[in-house]
Amino acid sequence: MRIRSLFTLVVIFSIALYNNAQTLSLDTEASEIQVSGTSTHNDWIVTVSETEGTLEFRDGIPSKVDLKFKVSGMDGGKGNIMNNIINKTLKESEHPWIYFHSESIKKTSGNPENHFESKGRLSIAGEEKEVTISIVSDNNLRKFSSDTPLKFTTFNMKPPTALFGALKTGDDITIHCKLSFKSAGSQ
Repeated sequence: MRIRSLFTLVVIFSIALYNNAQTLSLDTEASEIQVSGTSTHNDWIVTVSETEGTLEFRDGIPSKVDLKFKVSGMDGGKGNIMNNIINKTLKESEHPWIYFHSESIKKTSGNPENHFESKGRLSIAGEEKEVTISIVSDNNLRKFSSDTPLKFTTFNMKPPTALFGALKTGDDITIHCKLSFKSAGSQ
């Protein structure tokens, strides 16, 4: 009788823990990350192809996100010359990944249910800064989008130049994320 009671208690406790905490994995096939900016020649977009991430829920609400983007997996769409400039600017040889680790995710007051604000640490080219990201989610809390403005100089990076300085990149950039998460083991 005592063993059965102990077993029942363990099962109930396990179910309670499962309902209170859940971790989802980034669905890399359904997610899209781009970085955009300007230059003296034209606007540009870089596509990020190698990403990893998790999203944790506590009591059915997003509570923590961890993301990382591989610098060498970024493609400017203009061939090796532009990709080499990207790698050099982001100091890929010393810092091969860009990291974001949230410290909090909260619903935004005054906005619909699916608007959130995530405060966390963003590390680019070896510089770590605190950032706040505005996020919009779908009703199922599985798909999230954001457009986050940043500056190269905030992360101690010099905006890239080319053609002996004739082509100059602006300091302002925007990270565009459309992230989709799935349960562990989902296809």
